[in-house]
Amino acid sequence: MKENFGIRFNLHKSGFAFADDADVFSKMFQISREEAENSIEFCKQTVAEVAEKLILNPQEELALEKLKTKKIAFFGDSITSDRMSYREIIACRLGGCCADCAISGGTSTTLIYGFLDALIEHQPDFVHIMIETNDSTMLGSRREVNFVSLSEYERNLRYMLQNCKDKGIKVIISTIPPVEEEIFHQMFGGYKNQENGNIKKYNEVIKQLCAEYGARLNDMEERYAAQDPRILHEPDGVHLSPASQAVLAEAVLRKLIEAAGE
Repeated sequence: MKENFGIRFNLHKSGFAFADDADVFSKMFQISREEAENSIEFCKQTVAEVAEKLILNPQEELALEKLKTKKIAFFGDSITSDRMSYREIIACRLGGCCADCAISGGTSTTLIYGFLDALIEHQPDFVHIMIETNDSTMLGSRREVNFVSLSEYERNLRYMLQNCKDKGIKVIISTIPPVEEEIFHQMFGGYKNQENGNIKKYNEVIKQLCAEYGARLNDMEERYAAQDPRILHEPDGVHLSPASQAVLAEAVLRKLIEAAGE
């Protein structure tokens, strides 16, 4: 990566949040101030280039103007918090109406802790949720326990959906991308594992609850399957590459446009 991993994925937000500060980042991630500044700038430039290439039809471009008057809160983990994420790409197209409520390393259980506070603070018209990658991770060499069980995951999603429904907030939920299983296994030395069949079980919960609560489903499974596996992920086999983030950004943006037109 040309950018610092800790800065790109906002690892500081796993504990607390503060404004971007190259001096603080240089001490936190043990890099020079220049490296910190370059990482931040590289991410910004990459997002701007990708956002400019997003192709929408004339009708969708007109709908963007209406969407710019709305507030959107994005909830998720490091795939969403990523400084080159779909969230950043969408924010670049829409302006300052996108709130980053994602937490690197987070789970659905992490999110519900501050979920209501975030809704009160940001007063969003739309909420986008993409959380599961860490929830569905299997612990132990026998892979017998998920970090967050399916039943707890369902409970957490219901909590978020119900609170949005009570407040009249429209919700979009995106399914979770697959991982490179062997790379994941090697990266964590076998004490954490992931299987794409396991991810599908959690994605099924998303589909079920979207239908039950009338939330808008952004099912990305076919889109990810159609992508060249060599460019789907970053080298860690988990995080999406900028090219994949662009595909996700386009899909989420279209769902937002649909929701805004209702």
